[in-house]
Amino acid sequence: MNEKTRLLTFSALMAAAAFVLMLLGSLLSVLDITVACLASFAVVLVLLEAGYAWALMTYGVASILSVLILGNKTPALFFAAFFGLYAIVRFLMNKVRPFWFMWAVKIISFNAMLALGFVMWQFVFTIGSLEGVPFYAAVIVFLLAQAVFVLYDVAIAKLVRIYFMRFHESVSKILRGK
Repeated sequence: MNEKTRLLTFSALMAAAAFVLMLLGSLLSVLDITVACLASFAVVLVLLEAGYAWALMTYGVASILSVLILGNKTPALFFAAFFGLYAIVRFLMNKVRPFWFMWAVKIISFNAMLALGFVMWQFVFTIGSLEGVPFYAAVIVFLLAQAVFVLYDVAIAKLVRIYFMRFHESVSKILRGK
């Protein structure tokens, strides 16, 4: 089996793993955001082992399958709109220096995606209205979203570090056929 076949198989397995995670999240609607975060790590693994092109394909396949097949589309939308794509983009953002500017870029990007998600929720999907929601509640949700985003980014960084220390060498040997 040549290297491209191994990479394709690995990408397909990771896309399937992301889909299964989101399937579980669609069955238990409490886990919508959690499973989208976990599924994004499958994209990160493909990025680390195979590169950006394979990671984008994995993200695309997992997103399309999830949006088309899942009954509860919420985890699929979270993954497709933010978590799956951010798993790839964060590695590009990590190259930005100085450190404080990198975090500024990350937070601004997150807030742009949050604003886009809000507009989509309010005007495109017309899921609900926020007319009865007090201003302070919206501010609290906004601040909590910032904290969750930072925790998500830090968690991905720690998981990547653990993966490199424990699994990267053996997975890389398998994928390269050595």
